[in-house]
Amino acid sequence: MRKLLIAIVTTLFVLLLLTVAFVVAANWRDSPLSDDARAVLDAEPAKELPGIANGFPIIAGLDAPLEGDPVEAARQLGKQRLQREIERKQWFDQEGFKADATKAPAPVEPPASVKVQQILPDGLRCKTDVDAPINCHDWYVEHASQLQAVIAAQQPMLQRFAAAADAPQFQSESPVYFWHLLPPYQVLMRTQELQLARSSLLWHSGQQEQALSEAMRGDRVTHGLGDGTTQLVSSMIALAMQYRMQRWLADLMATDTPPHSPKAYELAKALVQIPPPSLHSGLVGETQFQVRMMQLIGKDDSEWRSILNEATQDRPAWRAALESAWVRMTYLPNESLNQQVKWWQLYLPTTLVPAHEYDAALKAFEQREKELSEQRSRWFGVRNFAGNVLADIGKPNFSTYIQRRFDVDAHRRMVLLMLQAKEQNIPADKMPTWLAQSPENLRNPYTLEPMQWDALSHSLVFEGRESQNQNPGRSKTYHVKF
Repeated sequence: MRKLLIAIVTTLFVLLLLTVAFVVAANWRDSPLSDDARAVLDAEPAKELPGIANGFPIIAGLDAPLEGDPVEAARQLGKQRLQREIERKQWFDQEGFKADATKAPAPVEPPASVKVQQILPDGLRCKTDVDAPINCHDWYVEHASQLQAVIAAQQPMLQRFAAAADAPQFQSESPVYFWHLLPPYQVLMRTQELQLARSSLLWHSGQQEQALSEAMRGDRVTHGLGDGTTQLVSSMIALAMQYRMQRWLADLMATDTPPHSPKAYELAKALVQIPPPSLHSGLVGETQFQVRMMQLIGKDDSEWRSILNEATQDRPAWRAALESAWVRMTYLPNESLNQQVKWWQLYLPTTLVPAHEYDAALKAFEQREKELSEQRSRWFGVRNFAGNVLADIGKPNFSTYIQRRFDVDAHRRMVLLMLQAKEQNIPADKMPTWLAQSPENLRNPYTLEPMQWDALSHSLVFEGRESQNQNPGRSKTYHVKF
């Protein structure tokens, strides 16, 4: 019996040694870093063209104290912040992922920055996310006397907004890294609301062309931010600004007092002629962010220990030790980075297709993703096991954001349809027939079917795919009321 027991233990020990040897052999040599992965890691933000004013630093310093030249004060603060962001990234790159952030170069914060309540108090905002629909143009007109006082006091902020809009280039120079700080976007969005309020008051006073010209100026900020950003959150801020403008324009043009001039129709249609800014540049920046995150995690042993401690803290010490050893043995930094970059290379093209092709493009990506995952069966799946798990966790999946942009574009199409219908004096009972003849670029972007007409509410209706913060109750349903 004793000999049998010794034989069993010896066999198990040999099998264990062979297993460890197999795992070590499978992960003995890492793959070289691919050219694509190296390009992502080495990518730097685009630089502004020398000698040409850039609107982005104005946005980055939009909350600068209102002293001296308001535009130059914002520009200088924005440049200081962008330079500090470059310094902070360099510091974190040098100190590592688990560095004490309190010891990093401090963000640039002025002692008396402009607050959102100064720009437009909450009580004067048109809050579109309330339960009942609200016409923002009517709201602004009803509160004209209070708004005029705020607009007069906040002329410096409106000057900054206009200067950013009029800049010949709009290019973010902000670096992409884990601890990056965002520009004062709450201040930007509140300033846009104030500008739209001023446009409503201009319209109500009979200055239709000036009102819409001001809105078009604000729209240049939206598209400049969306097209020039390297951060997904900035892309979504631009999309929110786009939808706010579209809602305001629909509310404005739904009113018939004063009567709309032909020039007003022309300017209004120009405002919604261009689709919302693409999310592609923001998602390219997200690629750099996630790949650099994985690189930092792979470089820093302390971060691995932190992850493992959290994952194994409720397990017996021996099991936690084994799992820790397994993860460390089966993580290949370069191969993991190559895998994650490959996922993004497959995914990014899906962000460029039109809405009616998106489902098919996403399905093709998922099929290709499955095929590549199945190819990792070499060495019975133990090669870079931990790295593959980490890379798979970071697989891109941004359908919520992409479809929200498609939904906002559908609303834009409905606003343009409304403007055309009102300009052509289409009767309500003829709307379904008229809509059936609409061109493809003004139909439901997902199905290419004509937009729906709700005779009861006298409005165009579109059922989106994603919830919308600016709709009553965060609804997916979009309305353009005549």
